[in-house]
Amino acid sequence: METSGVGSTILLLVAAALWLVYLVPLWMRRSEYYATEVNAARLGQTLRLLASTTEASKEIKAELTARAIAKKEREAQRQLRAAQGDTLSVAERRRRTKQVFSLTFAAGVLAGVTAASPSHQAGFFFDLCRWCPCRCHFLLGWMAAPSDLGV
Repeated sequence: METSGVGSTILLLVAAALWLVYLVPLWMRRSEYYATEVNAARLGQTLRLLASTTEASKEIKAELTARAIAKKEREAQRQLRAAQGDTLSVAERRRRTKQVFSLTFAAGVLAGVTAASPSHQAGFFFDLCRWCPCRCHFLLGWMAAPSDLGV
């Protein structure tokens, strides 16, 4: 009796069992999903049929009207906030931009101090030290000038 094929047979049986452990739940979930989808489609058809054959009551009509009014009111409030937000946002954006340029200016000065130290002789620090303070100083001065916006 020869037993040379027993190892590969056991390996194939284990692989088949693992595939079944994986595939059977997958097939069951898929069939549940399809059944749920069919039930949802049937329910939708039934609701459309009922909606077309019955007339809406006064309470439902009043609720729908109230919802429409509330939706229009929310939209008007949103548009009002958006219109008011534009005049305030110019000053806020200018303040934030000044903060960013000030921070960049400080980083450039720090890079210049670091580049001047004998332990850091990299070209990057020299370039950063030359670029940041000059550009940021120019932009901050330009932004501090009075503008036509009245801000």
